[in-house]
Amino acid sequence: MRQLRIAIVLAVATCICATTAATASAEKVFKATRSPKPVSESETAKTAGNNTDTQAFQFGPFKIKCAKAHSTGIVNKETFKDFAIQIKFGKCLTEAHFGLFVGGLRTTFNENKPIGFVYHINGFAEVGEAEEGTEVKISGGEANFKISGKICKINWPSQTVPAKAEKKPEEEFSAAVYSNEDTPSEELKKFPLGFQRRLVIANEFKGMAYEFEEGQCVGEGGFEEEAAHTEGKTARYTGTLREEIKGANLEIAEI
Repeated sequence: MRQLRIAIVLAVATCICATTAATASAEKVFKATRSPKPVSESETAKTAGNNTDTQAFQFGPFKIKCAKAHSTGIVNKETFKDFAIQIKFGKCLTEAHFGLFVGGLRTTFNENKPIGFVYHINGFAEVGEAEEGTEVKISGGEANFKISGKICKINWPSQTVPAKAEKKPEEEFSAAVYSNEDTPSEELKKFPLGFQRRLVIANEFKGMAYEFEEGQCVGEGGFEEEAAHTEGKTARYTGTLREEIKGANLEIAEI
């Protein structure tokens, strides 16, 4: 009888160890699933996204809020660790103080052209000029915000956020936090579980590089005290995006 008890205990311990090993070996990925045609190199899928809240930027003393953000992208495999999109920010205003009154100055993002974002599964991102495609790479270049009235043109150069991810890209970061959102769907052939899954990206970029290029913010009068430094590494961006594939699921998952 004693031998039987020992055997049972050993069997349970083995089971626990196996479960722990399986959990430890699981890894996070971005996942795109489509039925009846799976996502592949020959059957790519287009992604599209929009903001769920106000997109907020701060470059030195300038606080900019954009009411719109729209993204597009392409994926060519079911699981991947880098998710690339192109984002256009629109309806942007720079906060302006007129005595006790706070107003907004019309601000244009990047001459109405998009900027490339590459999101990595472990929570860091690359921002900069890039062409749309399945293997988007940040190739340098820059984006800019132009505040109306020639007040300031702000250069937002290509960079990795946070910067330390350049040297230690395998660590875990929180510049981008990913989650899933389920929406009920009656298209049971495409979504047999009764819902479509979308990817939600919460951005909180800190310590970004920036530079003031033109206008009153670089010595033409008006902002000398507040914008005494024409460049820095303290810029911030916060905002949430909801990404989806039409007729398919896009999510963060463990495999």
